[in-house]
Amino acid sequence: MKNIIAVLIAVTAVSYFWFSNQSVKPAAQATNQKAFARIMKTGELRCGYFPMPLMLEKDPNTGAMIGVLFDYMTALAEAADIKINWAEEINLATYTQDITNGRYDVECAGGWANALRGKHLYYVEPIAYYPVYAYVRGDDTRFDADYEAINKPEIKAAVLDGETSALIRQRRFPHTTAHEVPQMAGAPGMMLLQVTTGKADVAFADAATAQEFLKSNPNSIKPLKQETLRLIPISVSVARGEADLQQFLNTATTEMQLDGMIERILQKYDPAGEVFIHVQAP
Repeated sequence: MKNIIAVLIAVTAVSYFWFSNQSVKPAAQATNQKAFARIMKTGELRCGYFPMPLMLEKDPNTGAMIGVLFDYMTALAEAADIKINWAEEINLATYTQDITNGRYDVECAGGWANALRGKHLYYVEPIAYYPVYAYVRGDDTRFDADYEAINKPEIKAAVLDGETSALIRQRRFPHTTAHEVPQMAGAPGMMLLQVTTGKADVAFADAATAQEFLKSNPNSIKPLKQETLRLIPISVSVARGEADLQQFLNTATTEMQLDGMIERILQKYDPAGEVFIHVQAP
């Protein structure tokens, strides 16, 4: 029971942004000028953010921030001689509309790019990738020799409806039985909990989520690394139509890739190289 409580506390924070239905203040009126023009005029870029381990964490006492995305945006601002205003935490249910309405200029939470979100957002060049693997119980050997044994009706796959895990199950393991975890019940870590408690046989999760889960539950799960199921780009985004702002951020990101800044940031938070797949310079 203690382990379960610990997981609920620790892991929900990892990816809660992508699946939460938290409330949000009424949207502000849309700005009359494009975000890039306003940034150039004021010298300030407003970030919408969400606290996540490794990516962005906020000290509850001091309010100080750390993390890959915090360091990335801070370094980008220094290179461009502008300031970052960490304006507000973002909400999945409304963030595409909020950024369009001008509540903030950039989604700085590293949102997982996909085709549906691409209808509303322009994504910046990724700074790295999350690998997504199939995870099973630590003592489960059924799939070690036969990876395709996952794809059977008797195998239950924990998924969040409408999210990446559900897409992976539908496209890669369509014969499995879906064990759906309500989105309001938590984040991808909750899917891993379904595996450890025997309610599901397999879950599809990124390495950062699994690493955070294992801190509270050592050796409880293991990845099946015969196949990387998906690479998730870690990239910030801007409102659709903000091509000038996207190009500005792309240029700054490329500079930081080529001068080694992004590599140093990733190594700072993932020294063992277990969580991120790095973008290779040409």
